[in-house]
Amino acid sequence: MTGSSFFNKRRVINIVSMAAVFVMLLIMTILCPLLSDDYHFHYVFQSIGMNPVENRLDTFEEVLTSTKNYYNFSGGRVLSHFMLFLMFSISDSIYYVLNPLMFTLLGYLAYRIAVKGKDPDKLPVLLPCMYLAMLFMLPRFGDNVLWRAGSVNYLWMSVLLVAALMLIDRLLDKPTLVRAFFTSLAVFVSATTNEVNGGLMIVFIAARLLPALSEKRLREYRLALLPVSFAVIGTSLLLAAPGNAVRISEDVGAGISGPGRFFVLLGLYFLMYIHKNIWLLPVFIAKIVLVDVKKKGKRFTGVVCANRYFVAGFAGVMALSLESRRFQRATFTGMMIALIGLVAAAATLYLHLCENESFREGRKKLTDRAIAGLMSALVLLAGWNIWLMKGDGERFTKWQDELVAGYESGAKEWWKPEYIMDRDRKSIFMAFDSLETTTHNQHFAGWQMLYLKGINLYREVYEVIDVEYYHLPPPSER
Repeated sequence: MTGSSFFNKRRVINIVSMAAVFVMLLIMTILCPLLSDDYHFHYVFQSIGMNPVENRLDTFEEVLTSTKNYYNFSGGRVLSHFMLFLMFSISDSIYYVLNPLMFTLLGYLAYRIAVKGKDPDKLPVLLPCMYLAMLFMLPRFGDNVLWRAGSVNYLWMSVLLVAALMLIDRLLDKPTLVRAFFTSLAVFVSATTNEVNGGLMIVFIAARLLPALSEKRLREYRLALLPVSFAVIGTSLLLAAPGNAVRISEDVGAGISGPGRFFVLLGLYFLMYIHKNIWLLPVFIAKIVLVDVKKKGKRFTGVVCANRYFVAGFAGVMALSLESRRFQRATFTGMMIALIGLVAAAATLYLHLCENESFREGRKKLTDRAIAGLMSALVLLAGWNIWLMKGDGERFTKWQDELVAGYESGAKEWWKPEYIMDRDRKSIFMAFDSLETTTHNQHFAGWQMLYLKGINLYREVYEVIDVEYYHLPPPSER
């Protein structure tokens, strides 16, 4: 088999890896139950809380109505929630296929970025390494990849963001008006999906153009102003949504950070980032020192440009400090972009080491062992976590039955029965954060009861729980 053959070692590994990851995520997506907000989004969206009358989401017209109401009463993420409402209005089977497809595609796009400018046949295990890094290093994996309300908001929208960044790179490689138009369109769409995306893309463009700025060559890249403008417009539309003000007024803890809170959160997000990426950060630093500085003689501007995915992603994580709550789930987008930079740096360092004769002699044996090890890891990972998720799903179903029975029997505090999670056998991929939210938040329990048994809990949830527990005025006085 020649290196030029379509089915060479690298392509076979890539095809097998993508198929294995897709099947693994397909099974996990099917096994992940509906959780917290999922029950709310199964109905026509009318407000953040429950409504006196709930209508199941069935028609495309109701999808549009829910999207409009979300913009007015909850926030500006119009595209992501349009897709979410659409998924709940059609067959679950479509979501079950699309979700693992999005994860597989995100990993492949990240791989294409990491391998750019390199000989891909010298990096035959780069794609499975990318998938493993995504599985183990991305935050709140279950919340952001398996839980439906989270996956559409973060995983799916990350695919759009990565595609937009790739178009930006392509535009700045060779600026043309046609490329600028399509890039700006992608940037605008991505900026409307998440509060951080617009700023992240502007930081990415700035990092990419930093050497040109220092050399006073910015006139060559004046078309870059177009996607920057569209990033600002898209972010402005998102932030200007009337629903943001409604959410801040009704959602405890929401709002803009004060100076003290901002610096506390900045430190917490920084420590969280170090903790999640502790294994790759030394490799990243070694790449900067050995390749960027020592081998290529890059100065600060060149180093920033060469590592722009890491710079933009890290900035996206730190920017979350502007919101007064610590929200780990939201770090997914920035962590994913920074992870691309880390894996790309590891690939670059590996190729640099291959230039050493003694390292090169043992490379083939090392590569073959790495292939066997990575494939085995994926298989074992899939089997172990699928088994754990299956058991946890069965316990969750039993908890749901107890919840309904508790309500129907008139038991005290029926909305807060504890769901006992098997912490000693916890799958790291289960949507545990959302599961805990479901079991401790009476609103979610109310939506869940409505979904399971069609029981209208407006009076119990709003007039009893909210008024007594949160000391809010009755709905008639709001």
